[in-house]
This record gives sequence, structure tokens and C-alpha cells, in this order.
Amino acid sequence: LRKEADLSALLSQCGGSSSGSSAKKKAAGSASWGLCMLLVSSKGSVPALWKALSVAYKGKVAFGFVPADAKGVLAQLGAAGELGSGQSSKVVSICNGDVRSAEAYTGTVKSEPLQRHINSYAAGKKCAAQVVLDATTDLQALKVGQLKALVAAKGIGCSGCFEKVDYVAALQGWLQQQQQMKHEL
Repeated sequence: LRKEADLSALLSQCGGSSSGSSAKKKAAGSASWGLCMLLVSSKGSVPALWKALSVAYKGKVAFGFVPADAKGVLAQLGAAGELGSGQSSKVVSICNGDVRSAEAYTGTVKSEPLQRHINSYAAGKKCAAQVVLDATTDLQALKVGQLKALVAAKGIGCSGCFEKVDYVAALQGWLQQQQQMKHEL
């Protein structure tokens, strides 16, 4: 990923479905767990380990490789994508296509520890909890599982929620309450 447009294309794969609420099919190439994994590296080519992981998690996680000299892409990633002194590579996890959730992996870049890290995002639950919920959040773009997790994480009562529209309405109501509370302060 050398260009910012390349990063945007990758992030769209883990950003949730932007199609209508009744669409059941996932977009081709989308990551069902809502996770993008980026390898920032000073090495010129994609390591075999990264290729193997991308095959093993195909359809669940979107993988990208960012050369350390791709300044525009690294600027978008901010501190999470910066290589420290003496570092030749860094792994960055991004949930829901939102670079505000970028998190640098601190473990060793070996197969088993990376698989444990990636598996901690299984079924999208970890990414669902990391959705930045504010007035700019496109709730319609989120999957029902993500909406359910957000409702639970915020402690919103939603016993009558069955459809996507129900969860969206509950979250919109919660957002309005939060905005009213801010204005009252």
C-alpha cells in the first residue's frame, strides 16, 4: 500500500457493509471480523509469513503491506504506524476501517503469537466494541452483530430489538441522550 487511495480501499474491506439494510450478501473481499491487519516494514517485499496469514484468514481479516517509505499512508496511520528506532517492522490492527482505532501489536512477529492476536478478534466482537460512537458514526454501515455489541457495551436496554432498524434506533436514541447531557452541563 503505497498510496492513500490503496489504504482507503483496504480499510473499506473491514469497514462493515455500506449497502442497504436488507442486503444479506457481503461485499466481495470484505473482512467478516471487521479487522484490517497492516504490516509496516522497511523490507522491500511482503514476507512469506504475512502471505500465509492472509491465506489462512481469507474472508475474515483483510491484510495489507505498507513499505516504510510510504509517507502518505503512514501519516494517515499516525503514531500506530511509526517504526521506532531500531525497528524494521510493525504490525497494526485496525477495526471497522477506522484509523482512529489503530492499535500497534506489541508481541513478536512470529506465526503463533500473531495468530493468537488475530484470533482475539474472532467473530468481530473485539472490533464491534471499538466502534467510535458519535454523531458522525454511520450506524447503517455497521453489521447487526456490531450493533448488538455496541448496545451491550453501552448498557442500552434493547429487549424489543430484533431487526437492524431496532438496534440503530436504540443507538440513535442513546446518542441523542448523550448530546443532551453535554448541553445541560
